[in-house]
Amino acid sequence: MYSEELELALKAIEEQRFEDAVTILERLTEANPDNPEAFVYLGLAYLQAEKPHQAIEVLLEAEDSVEDHCVIAQFLGRAYKAIKEYSPAEFYLRKAITLDPDIYEAWLDLGEVLYFTRQYGEAARVLEDAVFRFPEDPALHSIRAMSLYRLGDYTEAAREWGAVSTLRPESIVALTNYAYLLLFLGMVDEAEPVVRKARVKFPDSYRAIMLEGELRFQRGEYQAAQAYFRRALSICSDSVEALSRLAVIAHRLGNSSQADEYLATAKKIVEADPPTWQRLCNAHVDLERFDEHLECLNEIVQQDRHSSAAWIALAVEYTRRGRLDEAKSAWRMSIQLRGYIKVFCPRCGVHVRIPHLEPCDVDLDGTVQCVYCCTSLPLPDSLSRV
Repeated sequence: MYSEELELALKAIEEQRFEDAVTILERLTEANPDNPEAFVYLGLAYLQAEKPHQAIEVLLEAEDSVEDHCVIAQFLGRAYKAIKEYSPAEFYLRKAITLDPDIYEAWLDLGEVLYFTRQYGEAARVLEDAVFRFPEDPALHSIRAMSLYRLGDYTEAAREWGAVSTLRPESIVALTNYAYLLLFLGMVDEAEPVVRKARVKFPDSYRAIMLEGELRFQRGEYQAAQAYFRRALSICSDSVEALSRLAVIAHRLGNSSQADEYLATAKKIVEADPPTWQRLCNAHVDLERFDEHLECLNEIVQQDRHSSAAWIALAVEYTRRGRLDEAKSAWRMSIQLRGYIKVFCPRCGVHVRIPHLEPCDVDLDGTVQCVYCCTSLPLPDSLSRV
């Protein structure tokens, strides 16, 4: 009788009749309180029926009966994630992965939990293991790319978006993010075919229009770039990126009053949406308004202390001003958040990541060795800005 009822419940789950499955499994667990199998499936059914609190209750009961069960740990992690209790979610998802590293969904859920809790460095590290195990999964690459972007590790983020674009060629998000980062890194020639592809596939998309404008901007074609950014702004009136670029173009074309108007509008938007800081701060640099740039950065690192990208930008600005002690403090914070040191080796022409177990203790008056050619690289001068 038990096996027949269980088969009916599993069929209901397979057919996405989750309420029916819950009804059957509740009856089974009541009649068989010592059988953890029914509790596990009931937990799954509750999850699928969007009843995470009930799922947690029965799965904790099942956990008491079965020691170190990877599926129970996975479902508990997912249930806690659903109710946004991220600390126990992280604990159980890590446990599930430890018990069975081949549970793909546990890696994905853990990556999302770490990203949601702004542990970007840990998310990037965990997801590096995940994409090694599941190289064909675009979701894992996407979350890792997002984490790396928040770390200011733009070269690695670009590689990840490139991988996603290859795996999901129909994704406008992957394609345009890849093109944007190539342009951000100044890799105009490499970006051009990606931008053209985006314009062909998504001709009326705001993202594709912005990319065309940025490509023209970086080539110095300001009039053409201006037309694209204005078109983008007509589609998305609160685009900080479009407003910032239009401010810079107006400045370079000699229209200071218009530049001020665009910048003022962009600032109001950033005040309401701090994560858009980067485009505005970059505009300050291009406009050579360095006091406003520093003010912007100091505000952002208070509002978004977990983003090492902002700390890196702050370190660069302090260095430009000759305030080297403050620059080193900002560098240390960025290294602590990343969990690794990233340097540029001029001999190899590559950016190198060096894991550092105690990032707070890194000697910024010392040197590190390139892992490829063993060249000694002085700190902080060799630290990568991207």
